[in-house]
Amino acid sequence: MFYRYLSIPLLLLFSAFAGRAALAETIVVSDAGGGTDGHGALFSVDSTTGQRMLISDFGRPEQGLLAEDALDVVIGPSDRYFVLEFDLGGFIFAVDAVTGQRSVVSNFADPSQGPVGFPTSIALESGGGLLAFAGLQRLLLRIDPTTGDRTLLSDFSDPGLGPTTVSPGLIASRTDTFLWVTDLDAGTNEAGALIRVDPATGQRVLVSDFGDLTQGPGTADVGGVAVQTDGQILVLGSDYQIDNPVSGRLFRVDPVTGDRIVLHDFDPALNETCSPSATIIQPLRIAIAGPDEAVVTVVDIASDLPNGVYRIDLKSGAQSVLSCFAEPTQGPMGLLPVGIDSFPMDVIFADGFETGDTSAW
Repeated sequence: MFYRYLSIPLLLLFSAFAGRAALAETIVVSDAGGGTDGHGALFSVDSTTGQRMLISDFGRPEQGLLAEDALDVVIGPSDRYFVLEFDLGGFIFAVDAVTGQRSVVSNFADPSQGPVGFPTSIALESGGGLLAFAGLQRLLLRIDPTTGDRTLLSDFSDPGLGPTTVSPGLIASRTDTFLWVTDLDAGTNEAGALIRVDPATGQRVLVSDFGDLTQGPGTADVGGVAVQTDGQILVLGSDYQIDNPVSGRLFRVDPVTGDRIVLHDFDPALNETCSPSATIIQPLRIAIAGPDEAVVTVVDIASDLPNGVYRIDLKSGAQSVLSCFAEPTQGPMGLLPVGIDSFPMDVIFADGFETGDTSAW
């Protein structure tokens, strides 16, 4: 199922460094089905009003190389966004935040730039370097944002580096301490798992097994992942199955014990949604938008309605609609918002996460 596949890539990130200051209060969304002839599009979303502006149309050749989708996005330094394209074999584009002009940074079919593969998600490290998953090859790669050269950080099929996985895909990066990866089919009964990766050695530790109910409520699949400012991990879960079509949930996971709770249920019967006819909400990706707020891309998989971006209060778990991509009064419309990143200007890290002190871990 296409929507289940979208939750495999997973790489939403939150990181802080001075080069991003010019983009404070920015939310950007990559739309895999938007733009001219459905080639993909990159939007900015006002964090207060939800108004959208089209930054780059991946179906317009005057803005750069055409693409077939725009699967993921991160906010980079120097007023640039990095967008992942999958269907053409895998590219990372650098997009000018002002003009929308695109240039190819890394071509994943070019062996002269490093290991090849099909990238499924992208993230940014605290020092400005890029991370990407070649999910089908189970390779976590580090990418130079200037040259596009790729080096292997962790091979998820190598048992010498920790637990091997089946479908790794979504990454959250947080300063230089740890990387956090969700795997769709790892864990007990292939319910998914949250895995911690050492960014220096590539060593992996399974922290939360979503099929192990002694660690908290479970789910059928895991997807998007982000790190709160206090170090707690947020993981999107999907319980959608053909014989049990229900909406997804948002989990909060203790980074040390792996114990988890349900912070939010996306059931449209319980929440404000973009459409009164919404029936089954699938959360795709998540980003931190402030000390007590996250933003999530969602889609109604039962009706294939274009959905949008929802805001989640991280204290109460309450949901509110930020931007509905089928609503023309909020700006240019989209079709399938997937990737999301945000850079809030007032986020302050808890001690030990900004400094990299891992003694408690």
